[in-house]
Amino acid sequence: MTSTIASTSRIPLAAAGKPPAGAALVGPARGTRDALTTAREFAGLFYSMMLSEMQKSVPENPYSGGPGEETFRSMWISEMGRNLAYCKGDALVRTILAGMRKAAPAVSSQVSAGEDG
Repeated sequence: MTSTIASTSRIPLAAAGKPPAGAALVGPARGTRDALTTAREFAGLFYSMMLSEMQKSVPENPYSGGPGEETFRSMWISEMGRNLAYCKGDALVRTILAGMRKAAPAVSSQVSAGEDG
């Protein structure tokens, strides 16, 4: 039994019916993963923007800062936002997924199983 993977090449499925490690998923499994990943990335972007604005309101501290902090602050804020989005049971991710279900009912039943993963 073979399955078409993201490109035009054909890769045989493993005995258990799963694609080999590193193979791109297609079909319903891919849609589920993409919906959850997209919701988490969007939530991460929102959290990063929120943290960035919050950071602007913090007064400067004479005992911290410098060129190192200025250089890496935006990366730190971005990672914090991403980590918040990947917390199990994140309400914002669930809300985004609910909106995605309304927009694309075909993804609806597939996303439910992977929400908290």
